[in-house]
Amino acid sequence: MALLTVILYIIFIILLIIAVLFLFLLLIPIRYKLDGGYDDIFSANFHMYCSPLLAFRGNWVSIPAKPLGIKLIIAGLSFSLHPEKWNKEKKKVKEKEKKQSKNLSFFALLRCLERDLIGSVKVLLVDLLAMLKPKKVEIKGKLGFAEPHLNGWLAAVICMLERGPMSIKLDVEPVWQEEHYEFTFAVEGRVVACVMLFRMARFILARRTLKFLKMLKKERASCAA
Repeated sequence: MALLTVILYIIFIILLIIAVLFLFLLLIPIRYKLDGGYDDIFSANFHMYCSPLLAFRGNWVSIPAKPLGIKLIIAGLSFSLHPEKWNKEKKKVKEKEKKQSKNLSFFALLRCLERDLIGSVKVLLVDLLAMLKPKKVEIKGKLGFAEPHLNGWLAAVICMLERGPMSIKLDVEPVWQEEHYEFTFAVEGRVVACVMLFRMARFILARRTLKFLKMLKKERASCAA
């Protein structure tokens, strides 16, 4: 009996520690950094950390043979994650679903959409972008398109971004003589996870969204019949 009590106490303490860590991750600001560039191949690195004890790091290169690399760092210990294995499992599940039922057509999806819901989605996206608004954005490089008018549009976009509300540091030189793509970028900022989760939960639990999901379920059932 005493041994069972000790085991229950240990389980309770472990669950309590997990709950505290979960709340810690939700409430404190999570800093993020994304950088990379393009020079024949595209590469990107990301780094997310909420404290010196916990962080995520990853890198991706546009080479088919090289998969996405992700590392979870806990108290200085690094653990490699392998998302390519998850993708294989997802593909198997999707193949089974295709065999069981027909895909929901795009027009059936449009029938379920309402004007109010589309407006709610736009507001949600604007809110999420405002929450993710980076404190630092830097873009450097040389860009040139095959079509000359696209280079003109590029120059106009650069001018608009430099005068916009966001602090974007641009050092992009349009190349008019030839098609040329060479650039680097860096984005830094922070976000509070619980604020984003609360905003998304409010959207999902809204009456319009629940009505849309219900109609979508009916359309899917009619396609499978």
